[in-house]
Amino acid sequence: MEQSPVRRPFPKRWKFDPNAKVRGQIILIRRTSDQGAVSVLGHQFEVAKHWIHRLVRCVVDIDAKVIRFYSLRRREPQQQPLLQEVIYSLPPRYVAD
Repeated sequence: MEQSPVRRPFPKRWKFDPNAKVRGQIILIRRTSDQGAVSVLGHQFEVAKHWIHRLVRCVVDIDAKVIRFYSLRRREPQQQPLLQEVIYSLPPRYVAD
């Protein structure tokens, strides 16, 4: 915990709105399969055939309508090269106009 990044305080005036549309980014950590694929938001994506059984950071950019997959390594945590970028958009009922 000492080495974890400092977190911003939660906004005091924020109120949950169950009908609000989604914007921004969703960041997920996944492990690739033996084929170099990951499952994100109920879909399978081929990331990289050479990156099997390894961790990837999946950034779902809702506004840009893409998912970017970055390699993760313990030895080089500051280096996270882009492995793959795929077009993806959330179902319309979730996305802000």
